[in-house]
Amino acid sequence: MMDKELRKMVNKLDMRGLKGLIKYAEQRQEKINEKQKKSLLSRFRDMAGEQGFSVDDVLNLTESESESVTATGKPRRKYAAKYANPNNSEQTWTGQGQTPVWLRELLVDGKTKDDFLIK
Repeated sequence: MMDKELRKMVNKLDMRGLKGLIKYAEQRQEKINEKQKKSLLSRFRDMAGEQGFSVDDVLNLTESESESVTATGKPRRKYAAKYANPNNSEQTWTGQGQTPVWLRELLVDGKTKDDFLIK
């Protein structure tokens, strides 16, 4: 929270001064964030080391967990495969996201997506 003196100083600034202040504040914020990240990483290393692990060990353990949730922490939806590669049944696509390379290559040959629908 800004105190009264600081508020008065900010209120006296013109647009150029405000932009300069904002730029300075953002740079200062970034420096503080970096310092906090380094401190946190150091604490993580110490905590992991006490248990006989490295931070990489711990992060690798949770990779599969992070792949099953979205960035907001909500469970990732599972979609059934809709399309299959006739040349390799292990290659499937749900129809969500980018079209896989194998399907793009087959589409160039004049086929349509419907030709690869899983029945």
